[in-house]
Amino acid sequence: MSVTREIKEYLHSDSFRNELVRRYRRFEILAEAGLRTAVAHLLIEKVRLLADPTMGYCVTCEPRLKDVDVNVVPDVLIWKGDHPRIWIELKDTGRFNRKKAEKDWQKLQDYCKRYRSVKAGYFIYVARRDVRDFPIKRTRETLRYWPILITLQPHIADFEQWNEEFKKRERYKHPSD
Repeated sequence: MSVTREIKEYLHSDSFRNELVRRYRRFEILAEAGLRTAVAHLLIEKVRLLADPTMGYCVTCEPRLKDVDVNVVPDVLIWKGDHPRIWIELKDTGRFNRKKAEKDWQKLQDYCKRYRSVKAGYFIYVARRDVRDFPIKRTRETLRYWPILITLQPHIADFEQWNEEFKKRERYKHPSD
C-alpha cells in the first residue's frame, strides 16, 4: 500500500482521533497552533513507520509556498522529495462555525489545485462541543479531498468540568491580576 493511502487510513482511524483527544484531555492542545504541532508530530511518527528515509518524505508546519504574488501557508504539508504531496488544513473551535468551515474547505480545494504534485488534501476540524450537522461533504469535484470532523465532547468523561478547566487554561489570567 502506498504512503499516501496509509496516511489517508491513519487520519480516518480511531487511533489518530483518540491520540488527539488524549492530548486535548491533558491540556496539551489549547489552540489551533497546538493542534498543528500535535498533528505534525503524529504524522512524523507515522511517516517514519511507513517510509524508507530514501523515499524523501518529510512533514512540515506552516511552510511558505510562493504562489503568483502571495505566500500560501498550509497548516501541515507532507513532502515527497522536493514537492508537496499531502496538504492538511486544520480548524480548532469551541462550537462549530459553519462559515469558517466552508471557507477553509474551499481554501484547501483552491490551493491544492494550483500544485499538481499534491495528491490529497485533508480538512481536519476539531470542535469541543458536539456537532449535529457537519455540512462539509465530498462531491465529484472533491474526490481528492477529505473532511475529518473530531468532536471532543463524546470522548471526554466529565466534559463540562474539563471544558471549564480548558477555558481557564486557554485564556490564562494570573491570580493577582
